[in-house]
Amino acid sequence: MNISIIIPVLNEEEFITSTLEDLACKHKPYEVIVVDGGSTDNTCKIAKKYAKVFHSKSGRAVQMNVGAKHANGDILLFLHADTKLPKGAMQKIREALSCSKVSSGRFRLNFDTKHLLLQFYAYFTRFLLFSYGDQGLFIKKELFEKLGGFRENVLFEDIDFYQRLLNYEKPVILNDCVITSARRFLKRGIVKQGMIDVVFFFVCLFGLNNKSMTLLKKWLYADIR
Repeated sequence: MNISIIIPVLNEEEFITSTLEDLACKHKPYEVIVVDGGSTDNTCKIAKKYAKVFHSKSGRAVQMNVGAKHANGDILLFLHADTKLPKGAMQKIREALSCSKVSSGRFRLNFDTKHLLLQFYAYFTRFLLFSYGDQGLFIKKELFEKLGGFRENVLFEDIDFYQRLLNYEKPVILNDCVITSARRFLKRGIVKQGMIDVVFFFVCLFGLNNKSMTLLKKWLYADIR
């Protein structure tokens, strides 16, 4: 089974080189697809050295759907620009999907910054109910298309897609951890960002409409410029 890695980007020149070099040197995937949402820095120039680059409207859901449309692999692996895969990730994904009855899965998560609260936050990624987009979701292309891809009219496409996926099957959770940047937490404050994530997670579960979600997001991020 060939694996297509899809990375949505927007002004990610600070992280994209390290991520793409790591993929090329340590993982050697079937193909890497970078979908740019309108970067004004050197992101695309850098990405073209390592990956196929496509362009779309800004929006992670839109960008990932465009990447999936152009992917030639049997398995789609959605990765953030600041996230690195664990050792042997390609083989572990193939084994997980070939040795089980499910067609999807993800990794656990760890951060590149050591902090007790971040470790506590990352601990919960081992549970089935808890999942965000930076945990290396992988899924057979056939199932991704059957589920209709990422919905582009919701605020949190990763949570929304994972909940719809749970209604279809129980994804495999690999014991290995992806390593992702803690920049969101360091920028907004570890406690505050953690609380915001938890609030949005449960709000999504209760199905708050988009208008209410937008107002809630503006209120929670009111001090962020």
